[in-house]
Amino acid sequence: MTALVSAAVIASSLAACDSDTPDTSDAPDASSSTQLKGSAVKGASTALESLMEAGAPTGIDYRYTAEHMWAKKLSDGTVEFGLTNFAQEALGDIVFLEFPQVGSACTPDKPCGLVESTKTVTDNYLPFAGTVTETNTGLIPDRINVDPYGSWLIRLTPDDPAAFDSLSTTPN
Repeated sequence: MTALVSAAVIASSLAACDSDTPDTSDAPDASSSTQLKGSAVKGASTALESLMEAGAPTGIDYRYTAEHMWAKKLSDGTVEFGLTNFAQEALGDIVFLEFPQVGSACTPDKPCGLVESTKTVTDNYLPFAGTVTETNTGLIPDRINVDPYGSWLIRLTPDDPAAFDSLSTTPN
């Protein structure tokens, strides 16, 4: 899988999120079933933006990848990567993590770790090349579901120190 969460999964998850009113049209008894539609974050213009903004930290220089990972540059120049809130919500309960070897090279075209959830198994792709300096092997997988921005997976020394600056400043 070349992306952490496929467009089809995202589209099907958000298909019902096109208005701000509850939808009871599919329910056999309208009083017993209500499907939430609309923005979860006040001021967000679409449901997709709402899901991606929910839980994103402020006040820290986080950057975001197209594969729904966050990145944070540390004082020594290494970059820490983890899953965004959007990714962990889409994946569901995370049950297993696989890490690359410390000292190994990661490139954007090859997986650099793996995440298994109750819904799927997916490879982690990093947005730029570098050397793995540390992995969070002590991380309990389901901790990501509780605190995605406090649960880093990989620390990488980028081949190009300016690569971090090319990442998005908002969740994709």
